[in-house]
Formats: sequence, C-alpha cells, structure tokens
Amino acid sequence: MLLHVGTSAVRCLGKAISTSEADALYSESSVRSQYQLPQDAEFEIPSSFRFGYLRGFEAGAARKLGHFREQNTHRVLFISTNRVEMHINAFGSLESLKKLMLKCASLERLPDSICSLRELHMMELSDCRNLEELPIDIGCLENIQSLIIENDSGSRGRLKELPASIGDLERLEMLTVYSTRLQGLPSRLGDLRALKTLVVRSEALEDIPTSLSRLQSLENLRLEGKLVRENGETAAEFLSDGFTHLTNLQTLVLISQRLERLPDNLANLKKLQRLDLQCPEVFTLPDSWEALPELRRMKLSCLSKSLTGRWGGMAALQKLKVSLCRELTSFPDSLGELKALHTLQISFCDELRSLPVSVGRLEMLQKLTVEHCAKLESLPESLGQLTSL
Repeated sequence: MLLHVGTSAVRCLGKAISTSEADALYSESSVRSQYQLPQDAEFEIPSSFRFGYLRGFEAGAARKLGHFREQNTHRVLFISTNRVEMHINAFGSLESLKKLMLKCASLERLPDSICSLRELHMMELSDCRNLEELPIDIGCLENIQSLIIENDSGSRGRLKELPASIGDLERLEMLTVYSTRLQGLPSRLGDLRALKTLVVRSEALEDIPTSLSRLQSLENLRLEGKLVRENGETAAEFLSDGFTHLTNLQTLVLISQRLERLPDNLANLKKLQRLDLQCPEVFTLPDSWEALPELRRMKLSCLSKSLTGRWGGMAALQKLKVSLCRELTSFPDSLGELKALHTLQISFCDELRSLPVSVGRLEMLQKLTVEHCAKLESLPESLGQLTSL
C-alpha cells in the first residue's frame, strides 16, 4: 500500500479503497469540502478518510501537514513538496511503515516522531536542501537497511554532521549522504557491521574516521570531497592504513581536488572489481596498485602526470578508461600485459604523444577509442595484429 503526498505544496495522484477499482483523484479542496475543513486551517488528513490502496494525494495550496491518524496499514509513504511544514507527531501512528521518501526543499528538521517508525526498512530524503540536522535518536530505527540523504542541491545544503547514534543501526546495509557542508563522519560509523555500501559526497569533507576500517562487510565505497584537512594533512589515517582491513571491498571511487597521494596499500583489496580515481593533484600512482587480481573496470581521470609501474598484476582487467590526464605523455610498456582487456578509451590527454608498441599484444581488445589527444600523431603498427579489434 502506497500513500503519496506531493507537489509545490503537496500533490500527487491517487486511488482509494472502494467497492470499485476505478482510479480516483483526490485533491485538497475536495477533501476539505467533504470533511468541512476550513480553507485556511492546517491541512490534516482526517482520521475517517479511508486511504487503503491510495497511491497518491493532491493538496493544492497546503502549507502544513498534520499527522496521519490510524493509518497503520500503510507500507510506503512519499511526500513531495517545496513548502510544507510537518506536525511534530506527523508519523506517530504509522508503525507499519516500511518505506519513507521525502522530497521537501523547505524542511529544516525531521519530526521527532520519525524515530518511532521501528519497522522502517528504507528512508530517502531527496532535495532536502534546507535540512540542518537529523534526529539525535535516529539510531532507534532498528530495522532500517537503506538510508539516503541528498542535501546538496546547488550550494545550499545545510547538513553539517551526522548524529553519533547512527552507529546503532545494526541492520543498515546502504548509507548515501550528499551534503555540501558535511565536514566529517562520526567515529561510530565503524559500528555498522552490516554496511555494504557507503557513499559520501561533500565539498567540505575532510575527516574520515579510522573506525571505517572495521567495516569488514563493506563492498562499495565512494568518497568525494577535500579528503585533506586545512593544514594539508591527508584525511585522517584511514586513507593510509584503512584499506588493510576492507578485504571485501569490490568498488572504490575516490574523487578529490586536493588529495596529493593515494593509499599505498591498494594491493590489500584482493576482491576489488571496479576502481575509479579522479584526483588532479595526484602525481604518481602507488607501486602496489597493479596487484589487483579481480579488477574488471578502471577509470583514471584528472591525474597529473605519471601512470607508472607494472600493470601485469591486473590480469582480469576488461575495461580501462583514461581521461583528462592533461600532462600524461605516455603509457608504460606493461599496458600490453592486460590480456583480458577488451575496451580501451583515452580522451582529453593533451600531452599524450604515443601508445606503446605492446598494445599489439592485447589479443582480446575489441574497442579502442582515442579522442581529443592533440599531440598524438599516429598509432603503433602493431595494432594491425589485433584480429578482434
């Protein structure tokens, strides 16, 4: 069962329980009229209004949304609005709610009653650009498995920190946080033993707690931000030794405009299948980076100069994309040791002058794309040996 409240005020389309299965559109004005609600009063869903299988609801000019009464059968609630205010007990009687999706640009604070949703499995807060804080008791959502917070619309995101109690979400498997002002992550994040996916994007992100190294179930990690403190120190110690313990990591994405050095211990990530590095201040790659036997896809963007080292350790690599490496002049000869490579894409590498002759040994190569590399004048003749190209 789905309840959907949305619009510039509150709106959506709906279908209510009745003797027929015909679609019906319920608007704020019609409900006000049917239940004799004053036009200027706070708009509150009447307890006698039978939602049942309601898919949605349109509430034209409503500014305040009262609490949902006696609607314990709801499993999914979606509220989309730019201006609505929520009653402090708005969610108090939705004990059976499984999924909650809020898209509320004006929302500054979540109602405390949201912490009573003990059966909630998923909560998504999208375009909540004015949200300043999460409830300190959010750890009470004991069954939540997915928490998505998108608070970075434009440059107006206000969320600066996550509550420490987030570490109590023992069943949380996915945490995504987009917020332009988030500077760090709570140390208790390392208590999320079930966490499989962690995505954090913030222009201000500096501190990564060492406790994240305890996330041994983590399979997907994306960190995007400064990743460097104001004094130039690399974000916490996590990037230095945290990867030692993330032995189940399969996807790693690091995006930073200020990070100058990559972790030396990438070789510990024996299960890594996808690697995406976008760090324009990084001048060289660590010696250990090629020892990734399960790596399937790799994207290198905005690296400053060198792609050094032996690449033969990436025996499973199938797709390699190199772009916006403005000072890259050449690839190592060991590029030809990527026996499983079937796609090679190179673009916007302004100083690239040549490809190694060894590319003729890439017997599985099916697609080669080289574009916007102004100083590359020719390709090696050895490419003629590739029958799959």
